[in-house]
Amino acid sequence: MNKYTLILFVIVISSYDFFFAFSHLMGFIFEGSEESPVFIFYNIILFALTILVFLYHSFFKSEKYRRIDIFLIFIPVLGTIAYLISLLFLRTAPGIQTRYIYFMLWSVPAILIGILLAKKDYFKKASVFFELMMWGLSLGSLRAMIETFQTGTVQGIGGATYQDNAYIAAFAFGLNLFFVMNRSDFLSTKINRKKSYQILTMILLPFQAIAVLLSGGRGGAVLLVVYLAYALWDKRKNITVKKILTAFLIIILVSLVIWVAHFMLRDNELFIRSFNRAFAFITTEGIDWARTSERDRVYADMLVLIRRSPLFGYGIFGMWRYSSLPHNFFLEVLIQGGVAYLSVILVFLTHIFIKLYKMIKIDASFKLISILGLYPLTFLMFSGSYMSNSIFWFCISFVVSCSVRSLKHSDYLSVTNRLGEDDRYGRNSIYN
Repeated sequence: MNKYTLILFVIVISSYDFFFAFSHLMGFIFEGSEESPVFIFYNIILFALTILVFLYHSFFKSEKYRRIDIFLIFIPVLGTIAYLISLLFLRTAPGIQTRYIYFMLWSVPAILIGILLAKKDYFKKASVFFELMMWGLSLGSLRAMIETFQTGTVQGIGGATYQDNAYIAAFAFGLNLFFVMNRSDFLSTKINRKKSYQILTMILLPFQAIAVLLSGGRGGAVLLVVYLAYALWDKRKNITVKKILTAFLIIILVSLVIWVAHFMLRDNELFIRSFNRAFAFITTEGIDWARTSERDRVYADMLVLIRRSPLFGYGIFGMWRYSSLPHNFFLEVLIQGGVAYLSVILVFLTHIFIKLYKMIKIDASFKLISILGLYPLTFLMFSGSYMSNSIFWFCISFVVSCSVRSLKHSDYLSVTNRLGEDDRYGRNSIYN
């Protein structure tokens, strides 16, 4: 699989974040966010390219697929059946067609990419471009941060909201922190082998954190804390002097820059307002949902709907006849299919987590899936819909499609065991 295909796949996986971060970096603002015609056309192009690449690898590269891969491909078909049922047997509701289109545009490419990257050592090779993606997301959010200081008003990013800006900055922070602390588990390049580059990525961390806090996005602030907690938890075992020094240096650097920034900006009304807003829902008595953009009212309305049809819900797309966006993954699942659907989802996710744990035990590079997965898991607790979240569908597809048995008996691990060896891929390799 060549580098252009891998670049395409990484862009598709994080298509929403990449579009608005790169657009802002280039100075473009697309009003209407995801309803922008340019954004929709962009996703249609990515959808078509992914389908073509998948067909090419299927027919000309003779990729072998397992029965579980067929099941994954069948998920959008099940979604289409659910959509048709909602049209045939239920009264149409505003937004159902749009929701279905977004589901197809973001789930189908992500599922197909998950299937392909689970083959051979493709994912390990793609990790290089996830780090490159981190820089694109970072630069877009940092420009928004600078413009916030210049204008005195909280900025969105590329036409998306300030909440999206916070999530994008936090996602970039999580990726950067992960690569800084796990560099030895991945393929190296001429650039990221240099000490100057590694120091630069460490210096970038506190500025990414400030970009999150300055945006005032609560979800992004929570994701920032989640990534920090995961990094500490991940390093609780196999502690070495080098890991301790690295973690200590990162903590000191991030804390120092944030402290200096807070000291310099303590009289800056914009910064104080944004910081307070990001953590306003945390009180001495716990979580105050009334301080989360009226999420308490939204959740109360959702619970009323759930009580009216607790067992089987209102349908995957039929829910939109009765409900607005629930802003919570579990509430959305309950409204769609009730307790029955939630039970299936919980069993399925438990299987995913257990399998991913086994994969990480075999090869530590699969921790990157955890970093990717923590983003939608956190985001979907506060906003959005899992139906149209490409990173969510990629992580599900990749873990399900990956064969633990094959990993144990394949040459996949040889990539890890020979990191940094130029002769592994040759002098003309994209990794050198």
